[in-house]
Amino acid sequence: MGAERVYVLIFWPGIDKTEFLIFDFCQNFEFFDEHPDGANTSSQKPISQKIFEAKLEVAQLIKEFYNRTETDEALRLTYLNELHESIATLNQDRFVVRMELRKVNEYSDRKRWDVISKGDFLDICGHLSKLPEPQGNDELARRFDYLMLVIQLCMLQKIDDTKYINRVIDIAKSLSKLDNVPVVAHQMPLIGKIQKDHYWNTRTLDAMEELRIALRDLIKFIEFEEQVNVYTSFKDNLDTDNIVVRDVIPQYQTLQGYKDRVERYLREHKDHLVIYKLTHNIPITAPELNQLEEILFDSNTCGTRDEYKANYGDQPLGEFVRSILGLDIEAANKIFAEFLNAGNLRADQMTFIQNIIKFLTKNGKIEKRMLFEPPFTEQHQDGIIGIFDDADATKIIRLVDETNKNAEVG
Repeated sequence: MGAERVYVLIFWPGIDKTEFLIFDFCQNFEFFDEHPDGANTSSQKPISQKIFEAKLEVAQLIKEFYNRTETDEALRLTYLNELHESIATLNQDRFVVRMELRKVNEYSDRKRWDVISKGDFLDICGHLSKLPEPQGNDELARRFDYLMLVIQLCMLQKIDDTKYINRVIDIAKSLSKLDNVPVVAHQMPLIGKIQKDHYWNTRTLDAMEELRIALRDLIKFIEFEEQVNVYTSFKDNLDTDNIVVRDVIPQYQTLQGYKDRVERYLREHKDHLVIYKLTHNIPITAPELNQLEEILFDSNTCGTRDEYKANYGDQPLGEFVRSILGLDIEAANKIFAEFLNAGNLRADQMTFIQNIIKFLTKNGKIEKRMLFEPPFTEQHQDGIIGIFDDADATKIIRLVDETNKNAEVG
């Protein structure tokens, strides 16, 4: 039997390591080959901001009701008083508050809240709702607050709220087992009523508010079921015959370098004619697009066309510019000016339009099908057709389609 050769690589001070092995059992490299920018994530609003905006929307919807009762009006004023106080008492030494100081001072006047228009509603949600800090540290109570506000919104918009009611009933069933806790025992009559259909069939807005106040501080006593740890024991076999050896570092360094260069160039040259047109929803011509291509693909400024394809595939250049820079906020508002200035939209309709505008300012383009998918189904399960009638829904879809086409050559 012939002697086996053994290669031993030794490093010491002055001679640095030049290679290493990565065992990629979870196919990370395959994933990032397909998605160089990683997974897309959307930031969620804090629960305190959701509560603020829900109270404001409830107040606006009550205002639109022609047959609202005295108790409905009292609830509307209660919410407006709470919202006003949360803005008027903001610590103006906080940086985020100073950034919105003009709006903070404007809405520190209680009378200002009595004349809130549809446009003001969007203004408040865009600038002020994120500023108040949550009171206390009872996260469960805040989540219950939001749950009850969602039920109120469903009532006002005549949306099926069965799944939310069932969650409240489940909470009531859990609380009914805690009659040994004095503060819970005090609310047992209400806890019993909640579990009966008659209570929900005859509910009112102020009854939901009373329920929220009565139970919010009791949620913390519920012992939520602990997750059971699951242990597995198995032998792992390494399939050495199917190991893929690849030169990782040169590939990823090159791609990342190009990505940084081209995106930085776009952000630093927003005033370039073609880039300006793309971000301001102005149609572009083929010669104008060719001019931008000559700059981005000249191999000196940013890189080459091959590098672009390696990073971004076959994505059209106009769509790519939009995806990096988004739409200018004024241009996005102008697209929907007819809706925003009409003055006859409900609060939920205004919120839906504002969500489209926010999406366009961040992503530059929105696929029409997304108007029927999350996050545009948060207000209604049917998305745009659940919020608007057929005529307005068709008009909005047409505006979205025209906006998308303006990222292409006209």
